[in-house]
Amino acid sequence: MLLYAGIAFFEAVIPFFLIGWGQQRVSSSMASIIMGTVPIFTLLILFLFKVSRLRLMHFISIGVGFVGILLIILPSLTIDITNQSLWGMAALIFASLSFAISLVLIEKLPSMSSVLAMRNILFIASIVLIPASFILESPLSIRLTFIEMLCLLILGIFHAGIVYMMFNLLIQQSGAAFASLTNYFVPVIGVILGTVLLGDQIDSKTWLALVVILISLLLGSIASKSI
Repeated sequence: MLLYAGIAFFEAVIPFFLIGWGQQRVSSSMASIIMGTVPIFTLLILFLFKVSRLRLMHFISIGVGFVGILLIILPSLTIDITNQSLWGMAALIFASLSFAISLVLIEKLPSMSSVLAMRNILFIASIVLIPASFILESPLSIRLTFIEMLCLLILGIFHAGIVYMMFNLLIQQSGAAFASLTNYFVPVIGVILGTVLLGDQIDSKTWLALVVILISLLLGSIASKSI
């Protein structure tokens, strides 16, 4: 039960708050690039806690990935504590780290149905999230449009349902390191959708950061396949 509680905390509770808060302060494209760093943090955690041995290529991947993160953060780095964009990026980075921790913990779950595993995790997370929503917000006073309700329904079914179930299954079969590498699709798809559907403006420094992070993930993927 303690393991489930830990996964729920790092997989759902912390990221749900941080991503929701952070995405209000940065563009969707930049958010997707930052969330694509999950594999970098996963490899780092696996090494620090000696869960698995890493090759030299893994360390190069981690180093290159953090260079990409710095390329995103540095243009907004100021001493102004009211810089909302910087705080938004920091929240998303911590959300990415939290997801990485949850991936390592999910790998420790006993063999069981992925549906039951995610049911247990999301049930525990809801015990925390529902009271917190009433403490921090006023959910009963919110009036949603049809499109907003449809978006919430899609997020609930796919993001918090089907995707979690499939991700748990992948972790149990291939391990946290390999499963985390699927996140390399996130920056690419996120930037494409952000620019096409939302009209996000991507500057040259952000494009450079995207390329650097993708190179990092590619190196990590090559290293993991060679194990």
